[in-house]
Amino acid sequence: MSERPLTPPPPSQLGTKDYWQNIYSTDTNIYATRPESPTSQGQIWFSESLAEERLTQFLQEDLCLPDSSTFLDLGCGNGHLLFYLRDEGFEEGRMLGVDYVPEAIELAKKIAANEDREDVEFSVWDCVGGNYEDVLDEEEGKKKEWDVVLDKGTFDAIGLAEDGRQAEQGYLERAKKLVRKDGLVVITSCNWTEEELIEKFTKGGELVVEGKVNYPTFQFGGKQGQTISTIAFKRV
Repeated sequence: MSERPLTPPPPSQLGTKDYWQNIYSTDTNIYATRPESPTSQGQIWFSESLAEERLTQFLQEDLCLPDSSTFLDLGCGNGHLLFYLRDEGFEEGRMLGVDYVPEAIELAKKIAANEDREDVEFSVWDCVGGNYEDVLDEEEGKKKEWDVVLDKGTFDAIGLAEDGRQAEQGYLERAKKLVRKDGLVVITSCNWTEEELIEKFTKGGELVVEGKVNYPTFQFGGKQGQTISTIAFKRV
């Protein structure tokens, strides 16, 4: 693995809470007027790459995860990823989506209530500074780690904050504590290459690469690449 320091992207409004509050406040208002329309639920990130479809296929066919797997989605937004996973066969395990933007959780809860999806839970929680014990899974009154911790674009947004490096560290510390031994942290990113993600997530040795999603590739300047990356890391 490269020893070069990774150059963080410059700060952006996408790394601010105000930006996402405005986005999800608008989405919630739109959804209130047209709840029956799928297009009123807000943006589905990386849909142009069929990220949710490919991720689900990867989890089921490549990693052979059981239907009873439990999922925690960090930065869940409107909750679409968890809804999709539930619809595609992960029917038994607990699912919890968390986001530090209250407006996002409000939207996700409204969609869940409108579509009778009581089997998917949502809660406001900060994956950079929150107490990880607040969002652990529970079984018979005892807290435990999750089978799968998901992230579709959240780590990207964190890296765009003013204190991106520090925020990333807080995120990584919590993600590693939230997943059980032999469980998975599965991240989808458009800002970081596979090599960069592997360098960041495997530092310290708690996580190792378990597998990757194959996306269509392109050639540019004599090099091959892809627009997004999805990597599953196993906690050892």
